[in-house]
Amino acid sequence: MIRFFILLVIALLGAGCQSTDTYTKYYQLADAPVQRQVEQRQIQLIIEPVVLVDFLKRPNLLLKQADNTLYVTNYHVWAEPLDKAIGRAMVNFINQQSDKLRSEHRLFDQCNKTQCYRLTLFVEGFYPTKQSQVEFSGKYRLSNNDNEVIAQQDFNLVDDLELDGYPHAVDKLQKLIHQLSSQIEQKITVIPAQ
Repeated sequence: MIRFFILLVIALLGAGCQSTDTYTKYYQLADAPVQRQVEQRQIQLIIEPVVLVDFLKRPNLLLKQADNTLYVTNYHVWAEPLDKAIGRAMVNFINQQSDKLRSEHRLFDQCNKTQCYRLTLFVEGFYPTKQSQVEFSGKYRLSNNDNEVIAQQDFNLVDDLELDGYPHAVDKLQKLIHQLSSQIEQKITVIPAQ
């Protein structure tokens, strides 16, 4: 009988040590849009659908290992497809920050102004790394209403992580989207009116 109780206690202790944190956490990148009247004189930026490398076309967050391999998380996933999330985050951030520029998804495409530009974004990296950083890299192209290329640039934005955990990494990735959006906004607002 004592042996049975000892085995029962050991089994209960072993079960208590196992993690039961197996629920899925969903992350979104975009802040809510602000309510703002659209001014007709504002420069317009149409963000084309974002293009991702194939390995980023998954709902799971990725972690880049030191040996250039990618670890796929099981319980940390994007709340929406990453290409749509990045585009929406850029649109909402630019519209919140800029009085000179109005950004839209291609869905609302009404580019009939002379100062209307299109952004094509190709994302090659978007993840936290094992070196306690986050990385957002790729290429973008700005073109005018006549499809003339105004700017084309590679980017590799990196920031350090101060805390452990995916929620902090997602916050930092969102800040890198804001940083790229600000760079693009500055580039557009200095282009002389045509």
